[in-house]
Amino acid sequence: MAEDREKLDGNTVDQDGKLLPDDSQKDVTAESENIDAKEKKGKEAGYKNLIPFSERTEEEQRAIRVAGGKASGETRRRKRAAKEILDTMLAAQLSGDSIDSILDGAKEVLGDDNSLYSVMLAKIAQEACKGNVQAATFIRDTAGDKPTDKQEVTTTVTETDLELVKAVERRLARQKRQEKQEETDVKPTIED
Repeated sequence: MAEDREKLDGNTVDQDGKLLPDDSQKDVTAESENIDAKEKKGKEAGYKNLIPFSERTEEEQRAIRVAGGKASGETRRRKRAAKEILDTMLAAQLSGDSIDSILDGAKEVLGDDNSLYSVMLAKIAQEACKGNVQAATFIRDTAGDKPTDKQEVTTTVTETDLELVKAVERRLARQKRQEKQEETDVKPTIED
């Protein structure tokens, strides 16, 4: 009978269109709450079973380090391979017809360089000229005109500045000595 039920405007109806009592909906809700509680309990149990690295034996620690090193090496190899593939693709020479179709007939912009990389840059420049802000930002940044995120402050330290720093250091040292002296003076002595 469950397959004969349908949801209609939030109410469950059978195949004849009759509204089913609310208690049938409660069964579905109770089932889903039980499933949610089991999933939550399983996740908590997983956290409780974790063993800190410092509490593992030397052999276990070594095995974990070895596995991490192997995984790291594999990731580096994949990234290097992907970079080599992309470098090869970007250096590939495109035919004149391909360039014309990509650049909408503006092949002369490239000159003699028919590489995919040059065609991509030219297409991005075209998009920037059409008003694409992201393309304009990319062209600006790639050309080396990106505004700096950090501000550089250059200044020279004068003799007066050095004397001021030394005076502050002396004052802090004196204050620290006074605090230590006060601590020893305040300590009560226990006499029997």
